[in-house]
Amino acid sequence: MDLPTETLDAIFAHLQPRPAELARVARVCHRFRAVAERILYAHIFISESLPRSSAFPHRLHRCCETLLARPDLRDLVRRLTVRWQTDP
Repeated sequence: MDLPTETLDAIFAHLQPRPAELARVARVCHRFRAVAERILYAHIFISESLPRSSAFPHRLHRCCETLLARPDLRDLVRRLTVRWQTDP
């Protein structure tokens, strides 16, 4: 595909509110992956509702493991928002 990276950025930015769709695009080819990951990891939002019996934030833990294992992704993060609550 001969589209400039800036054009792909603009197109993929429309998928930002739908991270699952953007993740699918990232699996198409290496070039799409680089552009999509830049958008996916710019703002990470993690929200969990945890039962009191198991108040361990699994999503946050997986995210931290990924960022520790992939410094290239860690460098893309501009904002990280974490919200969780424990169920009564």
